[in-house]
Amino acid sequence: MSRLLRVELRRYRARRVALWVGIGLVGVVVLSTVVAGFDARPPSAAAIRQARVSYQQQAAQWATDGDQIVSDCLASQQADPNPDADHGCDQLAPTLDQFLPAVQHFFPPADPSSVTGASADGGSVDPAIRQVDTSMWRRFGGLAALDDLAPVFLFAVFLVAVSFVTAELASGAIGLWLTFVPGRTRVFWSKAGAAATWAVPLVVVAFALAAAGSYAAYAVVGTVGSAPDGVVGDIAAFTGRLAVAGAAVALAGVALGMLLRHAAAAIGVAAAWLGAETIFRWGMGDLQRWLFSVNLSAWLHGGEVYTTDRCVPSDTGMSCTTVEHLVTPVQGGLFLLGVTAVLSLAAYLVFRRRDVA
Repeated sequence: MSRLLRVELRRYRARRVALWVGIGLVGVVVLSTVVAGFDARPPSAAAIRQARVSYQQQAAQWATDGDQIVSDCLASQQADPNPDADHGCDQLAPTLDQFLPAVQHFFPPADPSSVTGASADGGSVDPAIRQVDTSMWRRFGGLAALDDLAPVFLFAVFLVAVSFVTAELASGAIGLWLTFVPGRTRVFWSKAGAAATWAVPLVVVAFALAAAGSYAAYAVVGTVGSAPDGVVGDIAAFTGRLAVAGAAVALAGVALGMLLRHAAAAIGVAAAWLGAETIFRWGMGDLQRWLFSVNLSAWLHGGEVYTTDRCVPSDTGMSCTTVEHLVTPVQGGLFLLGVTAVLSLAAYLVFRRRDVA
């Protein structure tokens, strides 16, 4: 089996589609670096001067009307039926920071206290949800682009894996190959293993290049910022989970290719499924927990939070509260494992019995 796997690894590397996808990923990395360079630029001197002028105008207006605005705010707060209501009346005065253009950093300062929301029982935020939200917050700024690129890398892996098997099925070369290696079990799993093996360095190298390019773009203009505690570990963990997800997606691509026999059909089915999830997700309520995209995100990001509306009758009709629910990375990983295993087993059984001519 190991010898056959080495042969399939060489055949995978020699495929023209793999070369073109690799070139395409290089282009994506270069483009993301260029975009990061534009995002990293600090505001111009002209923008800062305009911000100061706007602030001075608002400060002058506040000197005239500020007392009345605060008085109206306090009256509204006192009239609020919620005795704990805080309308922020002591924070209405304009400050210069409100007008200065924002400076985006590669490592923005994390502020866990900014995470708010309702727990499943309507109380304070669940600590597990807070941890996921805080970790996601660390990836804002320059790091956000790295999250956005992960689906592109996974799609590239899926595309090559599908093409790897459908090209041989469409041309009939698989039948000739089986005359040299008559064991269909060995042939199927060697192809699946080759696709999964190549997927790992493909996504890891692409992600590392994108991260290095983005970091360099921010370092050139001096807007890297300070790394929050633990964020480097978060990035390392994300990279490892992305590698595992890449292998799983490659296995799914091989399985769909074997089942549908045509690359366009396999890619179309996957695209249609994910598109349907995107369109109908917000109307699915708690069924969102079992969507592929939700579980993939939970695995990649160490958890995924989705929301549902809890509505109860009230004096004015229906009163609705947004409730947050957590999908853990364990569930996300097990879901990906289950989907990959089911597809691979189905494809293997079909391949063993189907005419490949």
